[in-house]
Amino acid sequence: AGALDTTFSGDGKATVAVGSGADVGHSVAISASSQVVVAGTSAGGDDDVAVVVLTGTGPAGAPSGLGATIGNVQVVLAWTAPASDGGSPITGYKVERSADAGVSWTVLTASTGSATTSYTATGLTNGAAYSFRISAVNAVGTGTASTTASATPDVVPGTPTSVATVSGNGVATVSWIAPASNGGTALTGFTVGWTSNAVQGVTSGSATVTAATTSYMATGLVNGATYTFTVSATNALGTGAASASAAAVPYTRSGAPSNLVATALAGGQVNLTWSPPGDNGGAGVTGYRIERRVGGGEWAVLVSNTSSTLTSHLAIGLDPAFSYEFQVSAWNAAGMGDLSTTSTAVTPVAPTTTTSTTSTTTTAAPVTTTQPPATTATTVAPTTTAAPATTTQPPATPTGTTVVPATTTVAPSTTTAVPSTTAAPPTTAMTTFSPARGMVPPRPVYIG
Repeated sequence: AGALDTTFSGDGKATVAVGSGADVGHSVAISASSQVVVAGTSAGGDDDVAVVVLTGTGPAGAPSGLGATIGNVQVVLAWTAPASDGGSPITGYKVERSADAGVSWTVLTASTGSATTSYTATGLTNGAAYSFRISAVNAVGTGTASTTASATPDVVPGTPTSVATVSGNGVATVSWIAPASNGGTALTGFTVGWTSNAVQGVTSGSATVTAATTSYMATGLVNGATYTFTVSATNALGTGAASASAAAVPYTRSGAPSNLVATALAGGQVNLTWSPPGDNGGAGVTGYRIERRVGGGEWAVLVSNTSSTLTSHLAIGLDPAFSYEFQVSAWNAAGMGDLSTTSTAVTPVAPTTTTSTTSTTTTAAPVTTTQPPATTATTVAPTTTAAPATTTQPPATPTGTTVVPATTTVAPSTTTAVPSTTAAPPTTAMTTFSPARGMVPPRPVYIG
C-alpha cells in the first residue's frame, strides 16, 4: 500500500490520506482499538496492509438501556455506558428531563461528575408524566444523547377503609372502600388476605382482585371457625399498608335437637325436655320452635321462638280427651334448623275435681212481737172493743137506801201491729176495768 498521511482535527476527527503508489486499489477501516487499517493490491497482484494508530480523541457514543424506576416524587434512572468513549475517558453524564413529551428539555445536571451509570431525579410531582435522556461527557465534550425513557412518580396507595364481612355457609364476603389516596397513579388492584383459628380446611390465604372491585367472597371456609380479613391496595409502585382487620364466622342452619321427651301432667299439661343440636351450624342457638299435633292431625306451631337456650317447655291448656305429639327445631343466625324426631304421643291428665260442702250457721235475729190490733185476718190478732158494761139492777134494797149506779170505764186497746214473717196466733183482746176513784168494782151478777 502507499504511504498513509493522518491528520487530526479539533473536533476529534482524524483524516487518513493514502499516498500514490503502484497499488491498483485499497480500503480503509478503523479497528475497535482506534487503529486505521489500509489494505492495498499491487499491480502484480500482491496484497499490502498498512496500519496507523490514531492518537486523537472525540465525543463519546450514546449510552444505552436507559430505564426508570418510579418513587415518591422521584424517579431513579439507570443506563449502560456507551460502547465508545470517543478516545477519552468518560467523566460524567448529562441528565435532561421533559414534562411535555420531549417538546422541550430541562437540564437536571450538565455532568454527574462520575462514571456511575445511575441518577435519581428528585422534586417531581406524583402523578405527572416525565421523559428523561442521558448523554456521556468526556474531555472533548458531550456525546450523543440516549433514547428517552418515560416515568410517572408516585407512592404506594393509602389504606382501604370500612372493611366489613358477611358470613354464610362455608363462605365469607369481604367488602371495603378504596383508599383516599392512590399514591399519584391509578390503582391496579386489591389484595385480600386472611388467617383463621380453624384446625382443618382453609386456615389462611390471599386473593387479588381488580381495581374496579371492592368486594371478595372467600369460599371453602370452616363453619364455626373465626377468620380475620385485611385488604391492601396496589398501584404501579407497589402495595400499600393493610387495612384494619374484620372478623367473620361462617355458619349454616343448625342440626336437629335430640332426646325429645313429652311427659303428661295433671291439669291438662305436658312437660317437654330435649337436648341441644349436636351441630349448631357454626352459630350459637338463640331459641327453639315447638310444634304440636292433636290426634295425628296437622302440625301447628305451639311456640314460634322461645328466644331462650333453655331445653324445656311446659305446654298448658291441653284437652285430656285427646293425645298430643310434639317436635322441636333450633334457631340460629342462619334461620330455623332441622326438626327433631316426633315425641311419643301423650294424653294430658284431666284436672282433679273436688266437691266441698259448706256448713252455714244462721243466727236468727230476736223478734219483738207487739200484739197487733185484733182483726178478722188469721195472721193479725183482731182488736175487740168491749161493749159498754150492762148493769143489771140488783134486787131492791130496803127503803131509805140510796143506790149508786156502777160506772165502768173501758180503756181502748193501744196495741200496734208489727208485720212478722211468722203469723202470730189470734189474740183475744184483754178488757181492763178502771174503777172510778172511790168506787167499788161491781160484783158479778148471776142470772138464773
